Amino acid sequence: LEGFGQEDSKVAIETWRKHLLRHDSIVVDHCQGMHRSHLTCPICGRESIKFDVFSTISLPISTEKNNMDIRLENCIEKFMEGEQLDEMNAWYCPSCKKHVCALKMIALWSVP
Repeated sequence: LEGFGQEDSKVAIETWRKHLLRHDSIVVDHCQGMHRSHLTCPICGRESIKFDVFSTISLPISTEKNNMDIRLENCIEKFMEGEQLDEMNAWYCPSCKKHVCALKMIALWSVP
């Protein structure tokens, strides 16, 4: 469900409601969350915002300079950093009508 021009909270609630129609269980209640994916076209600025349900996320390992400690908070921050998509992962911009190397941002919306 893409939230073009709608409030994030409304789109998130609708995405979760649709998910629960098929996947309502104690496992969902305690082990699944949602993240907000935000893509921006570098050519025209068109944005795509979607909410996706997750049960696991792959966090990149992030260590601070001169410190061998790996902090969960740092790994989550690195996961949510923006990234420029490469040509192998290009997004189709409906305004430009072509695949572009969009800027992608992910944010944890709700967590179990």
